[in-house]
Amino acid sequence: YQQCLPTPVSIAVENRDGSGSGSGVVLTQDGYIITCAHVIDDQASAEVTTNDGKTYPAQLVGSDAQTDLALLKIDATGLTPVTLGDSDKLVVGQSVYAIGNPLGELTYS
Repeated sequence: YQQCLPTPVSIAVENRDGSGSGSGVVLTQDGYIITCAHVIDDQASAEVTTNDGKTYPAQLVGSDAQTDLALLKIDATGLTPVTLGDSDKLVVGQSVYAIGNPLGELTYS
């Protein structure tokens, strides 16, 4: 849990219907961000706010509606990437955490 705390980001989007927000995670130190495709649907512009409060314009690299995944790129370096786990190593009854940063407020459950 502590290892993952620096990785969630808040994503704000503007589109023809107004604005929206969502959450994502830092994938690489050089600014690739993973989020859900529905977060960036029809976005005209997107901004990513990192855990340290810095805001960056984001470019959509690609998205897939079927898997609901999207990849964004921000112009940043030295970010802390998420540590991805191996779902094959999980066992029934094991505790897991969901960490996000919607609306710029870090949450977990």
